[in-house]
Amino acid sequence: MLPDGLLPSPPQGIMTPEQVTTVITSILQGGGMSYFVWYLVKGLRERLKALNDLVETQKKTLVAMEQRVSETEKMGAAYRKFLREMPKDMNSYKAFMRSTKDEIIAELRRDNECKAKLLREAHDQIGKTLPAPADAISRMRSQTGAATLHNRRRNKKAASTATSSI
Repeated sequence: MLPDGLLPSPPQGIMTPEQVTTVITSILQGGGMSYFVWYLVKGLRERLKALNDLVETQKKTLVAMEQRVSETEKMGAAYRKFLREMPKDMNSYKAFMRSTKDEIIAELRRDNECKAKLLREAHDQIGKTLPAPADAISRMRSQTGAATLHNRRRNKKAASTATSSI
């Protein structure tokens, strides 16, 4: 007889149903754990791949931003140089404009003097060859009788304005 609480041991090589259930449960648990670990590793790999892609994208963005910053600094340097040199350039421009203006004024004066000289010479030459204009006009009036006709018209206008004002 066996003491209380002890079960008879099965014969060697034969498993009891509890043992079979334990083995099958252990296999299923191990398979479930393996499946869980496999999906966990797969998810972590995908996550790492996504993070690596993000890091690469951020590196490219950083390079582009560095280029933009360097271009902006170049533009800022050009503007600073322009603003630094602007007073000097403005003074040079003003001096150039003054000298150009003075040269043009001197040239125009020379041209005007030359034209005035030519005009005087032409006037003197015309005066020598043609009679004076007043003489020519009086000769024309006397020849055509235009002076009397002109005087008649003037007298008529004076009379008509005097009567209209009354």
